[in-house]
Amino acid sequence: EQMAESYRRKAVLCAEDKNFSSMMKSCSSYADNLKNTLTSGIGFGAMAAIGSKAVSAIGSGLKSLTAGAISAVANFENAMSSVAAISGATGSDFDRLSEKAKQLGKSTQYTASETASTMEYMAMAGWKTEDMLNGIEGVMDLAAASGEDLAGVSDIVTDALTAFGLKASDATHFSDVLAQASSSANTDVGMMGETFKYVASMAGSLSYSIEDVALMTGLMANSGIKSTQAGTALNSVLTRLATNSSGAADAIAALGVNFYDSAGNARPLGIVMGELREATKGMNQEQKSNLANTVAGMEAQKGLLAILNASEEDYNKLADAISNADGASKRMSDTMMDNLSGDITLFQSAVDGLKISLGERMSNSWLRDIVQWLTAQVPKAEQLFSDAMDSAERKLDSIKRKFKDISATDEWQNADFFGKGKILWDEYIVQPFSEWWSSKGKAKNKCRLPEILVMQSVPA
Repeated sequence: EQMAESYRRKAVLCAEDKNFSSMMKSCSSYADNLKNTLTSGIGFGAMAAIGSKAVSAIGSGLKSLTAGAISAVANFENAMSSVAAISGATGSDFDRLSEKAKQLGKSTQYTASETASTMEYMAMAGWKTEDMLNGIEGVMDLAAASGEDLAGVSDIVTDALTAFGLKASDATHFSDVLAQASSSANTDVGMMGETFKYVASMAGSLSYSIEDVALMTGLMANSGIKSTQAGTALNSVLTRLATNSSGAADAIAALGVNFYDSAGNARPLGIVMGELREATKGMNQEQKSNLANTVAGMEAQKGLLAILNASEEDYNKLADAISNADGASKRMSDTMMDNLSGDITLFQSAVDGLKISLGERMSNSWLRDIVQWLTAQVPKAEQLFSDAMDSAERKLDSIKRKFKDISATDEWQNADFFGKGKILWDEYIVQPFSEWWSSKGKAKNKCRLPEILVMQSVPA
């Protein structure tokens, strides 16, 4: 009686399930018909299409903004982490650097991540928090004025400042001199940076000013001697004069030009070269070439000749421009950005700032928690995958062994193609299924018998 009652409940449930499924199919069909009817009208159909595209566009825009925000904040935080690791900035110092980078990222043509990368170069040069906060805008103005890569310009400025024995507080003036020299002579900031790689250390050891070295660099550039070539030429001149190699210092002393003063300190480069230009005015080409060869050497003499042969007008014009360089980077940067392209660039930087702000909100609230949780699950997933592969390999080995045993039997050896197929069917399908059904399959699927079997079991 209890069994009969159980069957009745199963039958009722199955019937109800059947009726419910039928009702849901009817509802679904009705909904589809209603949708087709509503959207078949021209006006409503057009509105529906527009609405669908609008929703799709908004969704796509939100997705893009979210992905961009995550990427922007990840790149920015990674760059600032490098700044912190190299400079040792922590706590309020790090917060000030981070805020400065974000503020400049919103208000200049460079993004916050690019600004952070610039700080990284400064940190590598030994700059501290205050140095970076005070010096970075001058470097950014120079990069904007020159059109050079920001990180590259930062590398040039920080390396050259160190070589010249200057401080981080001199960065803005140093940048102004480079900007003025590059705009007044036939060279650019990148090529001047290459020149400084070869001559800055020697010039710094002699306490020469950046103005004098920039003047000589510009005069050589106007004669086509630039970049590495200019650096090696000027370095050769300074080295030979400082050490009197091949009688270089004696040669100019014979003309009344002293390289050192009475205290044994190098006289300013601008004064020495100015006096040497004056002393060689009356020389013919042969005399001047022989002097240049003695002072500079065979390869570098053309650099010295470019300085000596520059006209008085060109020399004074470049010297005056460099002497009045303060503010040049800012003026040139503002001029470069005063156009539609500059407006678009500033807009893009502002949008990048928005992305970082949004990304920080997501990162600080839940995003990092999710990523860290997923990271913690990777070893578990790896173990699960490894276990699954091990299980698959064991089953495959079992199948291979079983086939080896089957194929060695007389029944297999004597069977034709179809007979072998039946053997494989029985061994790999029927027998395993029967064993599973007898052990737990029947009990597990008791409630899944076909409805007709259930209904037939219900007493009349």
